[in-house]
Amino acid sequence: MRLLLLPGLLLLAGAFLSACQVQPQDVPGTYVLDGTEHTRDTLRLLPNGQYQRSIHAVGGRLLYSNQDRWKYAAGDVILQGFLPEEDREHAAEEVLGLGAMVCFLPVRRGLSGIEIHYSADGDWSYRKQ
Repeated sequence: MRLLLLPGLLLLAGAFLSACQVQPQDVPGTYVLDGTEHTRDTLRLLPNGQYQRSIHAVGGRLLYSNQDRWKYAAGDVILQGFLPEEDREHAAEEVLGLGAMVCFLPVRRGLSGIEIHYSADGDWSYRKQ
């Protein structure tokens, strides 16, 4: 009896894992960063391989915006010219723009949809809208 259950459980586990994987065609879209207190960080991944990012203060004032290239490979979104933002309350655009770099951010399918994990400790994630 146990031998008969094992293949069924393995098949069910495989189906669950494949449903959790993010397919490349599912990645483009608009994402908003959760976990920030002073800013609203929006990331738009366009199907043509370009991204647009804007960071607004809570009151709506634009603090930073840029666009560059992105791609999805091996479970990561790779963003060219990406600025690691630290939820600063009052930062001028010229200060924010100094630290742009290439970033590899893991993409996962969570309970609330597709997430791009932004911080190593998992506190901040971009969530697809």
